[in-house]
Amino acid sequence: MNWRDFIIEVYADAERAPGIRSKPDFRPPALSQDFAELESLLKVLMPLELRSLFLDSNGVMSMLSVDDGDWFEDMWLFWPISDMVKQNLRMRWATMHPYDDNRRYCPRGDDLLFFASNGADGTFAHPINAQGVVEPSVFVWTPIGDELTLLASSLKEFVRAWLTGQARRT
Repeated sequence: MNWRDFIIEVYADAERAPGIRSKPDFRPPALSQDFAELESLLKVLMPLELRSLFLDSNGVMSMLSVDDGDWFEDMWLFWPISDMVKQNLRMRWATMHPYDDNRRYCPRGDDLLFFASNGADGTFAHPINAQGVVEPSVFVWTPIGDELTLLASSLKEFVRAWLTGQARRT
């Protein structure tokens, strides 16, 4: 699958408020050592869809323009692999140190592979099974209330729903 073409297509389909334009900014493709580092440090096997996306772009930034002004970075649609590693290790550290104040942020960091955040109210993740295989379904973890909610059965379904505003918590 060509993720760049797919994401560009979804952006074109998405409705925006008057005066708002948005577009994806793709980063250079990930290298094999990026995948090896993530899988080694986090002790997981990345899902094929996510690996495929990172072979097209090692991170995707959402760019905005207001009233035909300059483009600016809005938020990561997908963190670069190096950021994924840092964020997941941070979440896991909190899990391994239950008496630390950071524990309240992610009591389940070791059974999820976080790949992006939607800002203030959630972080997107794939579940990790007991064998360390990252499953294809996508959840949002909300720190307030420690809620984990299924959003999509695949990364492709998630991207379309998220970027078009159709993502519904099920």
